[in-house]
Amino acid sequence: TNKLKSEIDDLLARKDYLSIAILCSEIKTKDFERECGIGFAKAEEEIGKIIEESALLPFTKIHVESAKRKKIENLFEKNAHMQIKYSGIWKERIN
Repeated sequence: TNKLKSEIDDLLARKDYLSIAILCSEIKTKDFERECGIGFAKAEEEIGKIIEESALLPFTKIHVESAKRKKIENLFEKNAHMQIKYSGIWKERIN
């Protein structure tokens, strides 16, 4: 858990909330509940902003930088809640 704590702290310092959410979706411990809560909330905020942008341009697919798009799609694979909430509209509107 020290290695995991160090990794989560590093991701928090870099504000890489998508990676935190992915990591927290994989771990089964409650040791990092606060950090995971931050990661999930900020990741949802990030995804929500992209989807909001797509709603403003309903007939246009929004381009999301490749690495970020892969992280978000990876998060959908690992987190059922996020997948159910966002993946349908994501596939429809995001390029």
